[in-house]
Amino acid sequence: MVELVQGFWCDPFEVKIVKKIDDKSCILYITGEGAMDGHVLEYSAEDVVDVILEERRKIEEGEEEENADDLPHPSA
Repeated sequence: MVELVQGFWCDPFEVKIVKKIDDKSCILYITGEGAMDGHVLEYSAEDVVDVILEERRKIEEGEEEENADDLPHPSA
C-alpha cells in the first residue's frame, strides 16, 4: 500500500487510471470504480504516476514499503 495523500492509501497494483485535470491536480481510479467514483488529488498526474510506479517496483523487488508520504506537499 502507498499513501498518496494524508489518509488516502491504495494498492499500487489496483490503480487503473490517472487522468490529468490540470498542472496541479489529477483524478485517480481504482479497479472496479465507475466514471463517477474517481478520487481527485491535488498533485500533478506525473507525480502520482511516478510514486505509483516506484512503489510497484519496490514491491516487485521485495524492498520494504515506506510509511512516509512519497508525494511533495501540493503547495511546494
